[in-house]
Amino acid sequence: MLRLLRVLGKGHADASDQMSDILAQVATNTEGARNAGNAILYECVQTIMGVESVGGLRTLAINILGRFLANRYDFRPSLHVL
Repeated sequence: MLRLLRVLGKGHADASDQMSDILAQVATNTEGARNAGNAILYECVQTIMGVESVGGLRTLAINILGRFLANRYDFRPSLHVL
């Protein structure tokens, strides 16, 4: 679903603006303690960076990436993806 939003929002400011609330809710309400949650957060970050998002949403995505990098015990094998 997040990949579809990324495709729909790429280059379309109106569509990106309409999906910004949904992306913010997904990014803030997804628990990153398990692999499934991390996968959702990663796709959410990719979507935020791939659409015409506002600065606050991009800041949220960068903070999530920072948590990925700071949390070494789970992500060390997967850092090549980032």
